Amino acid sequence: QPLRFYSELYNYDEGTIPALLTSKEVYRNDNGSYTKQQTETYTYTELSSGRDSVSLGMRVGRLGVGVIYNEDQMFSPAPYPDMDTFYGSIVYSPVYGYMKKRLLTGKTVTNHETGHTVTHSYAYNDTLGCMLPVEEHVTNSDGNEYTTRTVYPFMLEDGVSRNMADSNMVDIPIKVEKLCGNTLLSTDHTVYTQTEGMFLPQKQNRTEGGETRTLHTYEMYDSKGNPLYVTTLDGRKFVFLWGYGNRYPVARIEGATYNE
Repeated sequence: QPLRFYSELYNYDEGTIPALLTSKEVYRNDNGSYTKQQTETYTYTELSSGRDSVSLGMRVGRLGVGVIYNEDQMFSPAPYPDMDTFYGSIVYSPVYGYMKKRLLTGKTVTNHETGHTVTHSYAYNDTLGCMLPVEEHVTNSDGNEYTTRTVYPFMLEDGVSRNMADSNMVDIPIKVEKLCGNTLLSTDHTVYTQTEGMFLPQKQNRTEGGETRTLHTYEMYDSKGNPLYVTTLDGRKFVFLWGYGNRYPVARIEGATYNE
């Protein structure tokens, strides 16, 4: 959904607001007889970046009443006594607006065959550094609550993450935590490195039961940022060959290093 800009000083027209899905029903076709299987409902909240936070341009106006057209002249300064006074009456005012965004905050999924209902709730960063949720809470019919917490570059203070955020790479997950109630189940952490202006994954780590393991290691990249050599936790080795101007992978070789 694109951001919309508007100002009460400019107009009240928000343009064509994209449609938001509010509900969905799924049916099963049994020889022409339709049975409802699942219903999904969605809720949204409207967020604003703050009144008069975006500059839209300048507004031209005049002090006093409007210019009176005179049939005998192409242009008349009336009711002002002369042109200098007329031009002095013109004022320029900055026009500001603000962004509005409708964010998904809740989803309820009901299975009509089992009678089970699952609710999802979504929370966002207060600064709206990106428009993706930083937390998702899922509650099953059995009462268990599962939480997914996602950390993005703009939420971190290390140099690489700050540079990613400054480069508008704000919606790339760096760390994802999964919990059941208050119990941490797992943490996935992607370590990025900065090379010649590119931000490239170096390792993908997972922590479970207090043990951290490296699932993937990106050993080598080409000049375009394409992975050439990747190793995995179980010792597997993959070499990727790229063609068509280094835009598409053309071969994958397993069981050998890049130099081999």
